[in-house]
Amino acid sequence: MLSEVIQSLGHVFIVIDALDECPKGEERDSLLAVLSNIKSRTMYNLHTLVTSRRELDVEENLAPLITSQPISLQGVEVDSDIQAHISSVLATDPKLKKWPDDIKQEIEVTLAKGANGM
Repeated sequence: MLSEVIQSLGHVFIVIDALDECPKGEERDSLLAVLSNIKSRTMYNLHTLVTSRRELDVEENLAPLITSQPISLQGVEVDSDIQAHISSVLATDPKLKKWPDDIKQEIEVTLAKGANGM
């Protein structure tokens, strides 16, 4: 039924954010199967975007469906962006910028390390 609705419309965009947060097992397998089924029908008006942390089952199931190069949102580049954002907030927030430098440094290090690219 979903395929018929998609085909009857103009451009359709499906966005699934944080697929890795869907519980492993039956729920995630079912969602991955639906995505595979929809994409196998070659609907040129359908555009999908899926975000997920790197997980083997997600990669294995989505690999055959990918039509453009995956973009990694984890790594050195993202870590430096997170670090820059934390520094900026600590320097410009009216309450936080009054805190002692050693406390701000500890906050910056702890948050940047704990962000793990997210």
